[in-house]
Amino acid sequence: SYSAGEDPVSIVSADFNGDGDPDVAVANSNGDCISLLLNDGDGGFEPPVSYAVGRGPNSLCAVDVDEDGDSDLAVANYYSYTVSVLLNDGDGGFPIRSDYATGTLPRHVCAANLDSNGKPDLVVANGAGNVSVLLNKGDGSYTNATHYGTSASTLVACAADLDGDGDTDLAVTNGSGVTILMNVILVPTGFDDAPVPGAFMLAQNFPNPFNPSTTIAFILPRPGPVTLEIYDAAGRRIRTLVSENLSAGMKSVAWDGRDGAGRAVASGVYFCRLSSGDLRATRKMVLLK
Repeated sequence: SYSAGEDPVSIVSADFNGDGDPDVAVANSNGDCISLLLNDGDGGFEPPVSYAVGRGPNSLCAVDVDEDGDSDLAVANYYSYTVSVLLNDGDGGFPIRSDYATGTLPRHVCAANLDSNGKPDLVVANGAGNVSVLLNKGDGSYTNATHYGTSASTLVACAADLDGDGDTDLAVTNGSGVTILMNVILVPTGFDDAPVPGAFMLAQNFPNPFNPSTTIAFILPRPGPVTLEIYDAAGRRIRTLVSENLSAGMKSVAWDGRDGAGRAVASGVYFCRLSSGDLRATRKMVLLK
């Protein structure tokens, strides 16, 4: 037996110090830290070294965040609503930590390449009923989280190409079953070819027709103020999904078929309108109940 911190609840193994032996990292739920136990090469482990993270860490994964050949750590912190990323110094030490906001009550974190750039992104399952996706910038840091709703409180997430289309989808367990989130960002529905870098594109929502929710993907050629609105067939604006400054690149947002007051809208034809500076695009959507 080897001691760790207070209330160890999750464990992962990787060669953290590059000596060819598998080491162990443990998330300590009530200690607000992770414990690192390095393998001594004889099947034993050195005394644990602790690294502070957020409040209530209860899940962690080993992933080479900055692609320097060693294993870094991502830790989901249940009570601080964050994920901590700890970068490995190459010798099994973790001197650099960055915290990123997630959804409410993050329970599980895993890594996968979601945007087809070859870099590990982070997926966080949140107890409040959504999934947070943080995309890897390629420099050891992550974008702000994008949240995707699920049918109930989420417990654990895993990533795989579920529909065989070459991109990575998500499966999430929840209180009533499994929620599947299909990846529609890489090659948005409605375009015959892969997105062109620097283009302004609004994809056809997927699925379409839909009931009760759908995903709208779009591409921004430059950062700036972005507005994504939903209009009914009479031209009345019923919901604003996005109204903020966004970075350039591929984005997506879900619409749950409700208006700005939270009421479910009727079956029919709707339009999503994307605006960014002098750029405009519109797509027709069909809600069938």
